[in-house]
Amino acid sequence: MATLTTSIPLSRVLAAAAKAGLIAFVVNTVIYYVAYSQGWWQFVPTPDGRTLDLQKVVTMSVLPALVAGLVFFALLRIARQPVRVFYVIAALVFVAMFFGPFSLSGIRTGMIMLLQLMHLVVTALVVRFLVRTVQ
Repeated sequence: MATLTTSIPLSRVLAAAAKAGLIAFVVNTVIYYVAYSQGWWQFVPTPDGRTLDLQKVVTMSVLPALVAGLVFFALLRIARQPVRVFYVIAALVFVAMFFGPFSLSGIRTGMIMLLQLMHLVVTALVVRFLVRTVQ
């Protein structure tokens, strides 16, 4: 585990976050199109009133990566063991995301599994790319 690291610039952390977000976007877009072509994708309404479409998938693949990058950068500056703390935060956020699909009305089990897979893709890529900046 890395200890306090103040020499890593914000640009390096955000670049890693952007790479993770871009790869998550590509992987989740492939998942979306495969699911859509097979008839597995449901256009269910989300809490904000919009349907769960490709635009939402793209946004929720890239935006969390950038936010995680900012959190990780802050932890590098203030935490004694920033990587360990980041792992805990990432795990807690992943668990919180796990329950999101269950709140969508009329969603089928297969669609829930697709969304969980997409959440796992984003989480795994973000954690790996950001932690690699300090190794």
